[in-house]
Amino acid sequence: MSDVQEKPKRKRGGSLVSRVQRSWSDSVLSMIGRSSLLESGEEPPVVLAPPPPPTPQRPPQLVQEVSARMLTFDELADKIGHRPHKDRLGGHWKRSTEYKAVRAEITAVNTLSAASLVDGDLDGLDGQLDALIAAAGRYRAQHKKNNDKTGAADDVVASAQAQKLALAAVRADPAFDQVKHHITLKQAIECKQRGMAFADCRFDLYNDTNAEEVDDAFGSGMANSVAKIEYANGDTLVFKGERVSDEGVQLSAASAIGIDAKAPHNGNRNIATLAVAELLGQPIVPKVCYGMHTNPTTGEQEIGLLMTMAPGKTITTTDPVTGVKKRREMWPPGNPPSATAQAKLMEQLTSLDWSDVITGQMDRHGGNYMVDINGDEVTVTGIDNDVCFGAQQTDPNANKGQYFSRTTPPGMPPLIDKKVYDRIIASDFDRDLRPKLAALMTAAEVTAAESRFNLSKMHAAGLHPEYVVADWTAWRSPAPAQLTAKAFLKAAGTGVGSDKSGGLFGRDFAAAFEREGIL
Repeated sequence: MSDVQEKPKRKRGGSLVSRVQRSWSDSVLSMIGRSSLLESGEEPPVVLAPPPPPTPQRPPQLVQEVSARMLTFDELADKIGHRPHKDRLGGHWKRSTEYKAVRAEITAVNTLSAASLVDGDLDGLDGQLDALIAAAGRYRAQHKKNNDKTGAADDVVASAQAQKLALAAVRADPAFDQVKHHITLKQAIECKQRGMAFADCRFDLYNDTNAEEVDDAFGSGMANSVAKIEYANGDTLVFKGERVSDEGVQLSAASAIGIDAKAPHNGNRNIATLAVAELLGQPIVPKVCYGMHTNPTTGEQEIGLLMTMAPGKTITTTDPVTGVKKRREMWPPGNPPSATAQAKLMEQLTSLDWSDVITGQMDRHGGNYMVDINGDEVTVTGIDNDVCFGAQQTDPNANKGQYFSRTTPPGMPPLIDKKVYDRIIASDFDRDLRPKLAALMTAAEVTAAESRFNLSKMHAAGLHPEYVVADWTAWRSPAPAQLTAKAFLKAAGTGVGSDKSGGLFGRDFAAAFEREGIL
């Protein structure tokens, strides 16, 4: 692929970073008087990490077109039915023969779609959609001088053709048997409208029949509302309905990186983010799958993304009266985390930084990750992973100068955990990520992900071995500075008004550590 850098061969003692990365790395590390690049001597041995989980049985690629101009059949019927033909001689309104034919075909399609997937007549539905297209064509020909009616007929044809594409995607999905007993044919088509692979759907486990407690007002953000559901098997999950389109509600950050508002596939972006976290060997994002839940407003069964509950609390909160965001106190003043907890916090925050540069995450503000500090134990979880994997973001070294709406800390991480380093260096995009991503996003989005991954891997490989951290408590930067990891990340900056930073720790925790006298 022409716009992605070819993987360079590594020379002993040489640099594997671009000119931009070298400039960035040198500026961050100039404070300690050491080059960021390998200078001489042997490289540290790479400990090959265990392979990531096997790739689910997904289709070979995403069918993006199935959501194009897809309308509900009620909307289609309304488009045809709002202007019935007038009988001038009889003086009363009646529906034309062509209108009745279209309406009858729509009704037949609805009837076939309502059957369970295992009992559904897929061939019959495909033929019925052809009959609907033909009927709409006759209706259009009958009313070719009426722009309203020809437009309505064109919408019927476009929707039916998109429905046929979705039906073909249902047939072709290799995990068809996993869902066929649990959803209707119409719901299967709705999955394909949203770009879902059946391998990522668990309608057998996660449905309202198996729900024991539901909180439909659990939470909401700028773009999404969520429900908390406790299931009979003991799982407590967060449900977020999956929209076909984000037109009119898409965040500017999503638009900036090229996410298609007409077919955003937000759930797939969360699944892809999990694939990256698993590749890094870090449980820093929720486990996710698709399930079903009744929409409390419409009363209709809704397909959506289910996420494991992240423990802890967000860094920022919103005042319920003023709507103003403010920082939380993450621990009681004067009672900071233990040294062990501090080390785990830095390790996990930095690992989330690495995941975010690979995924191209644009929206990691203080409300989009959770932190739980319980004694020596720490859990960091990146949530709401919708705004990532954009087709137009090929460079992971991004900042607000390039994307004004970006809330993720800018630049590349200046430190890397040894376990994450080993995973990245041992990994290969074509082998480890492309098979997982191909069915989740467009080809252009996969190409951009490949570019970000390769540049991130180059940056990791180009870091001096002394910036690969095996022990976050004992680590010190090279002489003469001899900074602790927390002091080093603070010195790298918050990222405000800059193109580099100390990542999430530098932005959200370094100042609090300094106030507590533990920096």
